[in-house]
Amino acid sequence: MNVFNTDTAYDDVKFPVTSAYKRRYKTTEEGVREMCEVIERNRAEGRAEGLIEGKAELITNMLKNQMKPEQIAKIANMTVEQIISIGKKAAVL
Repeated sequence: MNVFNTDTAYDDVKFPVTSAYKRRYKTTEEGVREMCEVIERNRAEGRAEGLIEGKAELITNMLKNQMKPEQIAKIANMTVEQIISIGKKAAVL
């Protein structure tokens, strides 16, 4: 990773391919745009994963506190089968 973070890592002899990519991503409009798109896509995916994990944790806690899967499904706008699946993965059901 240090190759992408430091400017002294340009070495066309030792790292010709990496140096070419680094130059493209850092110095061309197309490369900068592409990197921005990758970063934004990763942020969006990370947020979505976090929301899913948070919802699963909340559902697991509801199940641990003896809430019925039918109640949780209604609150979470999910199916009973989805709630039961989450409960089984968390070893609560």
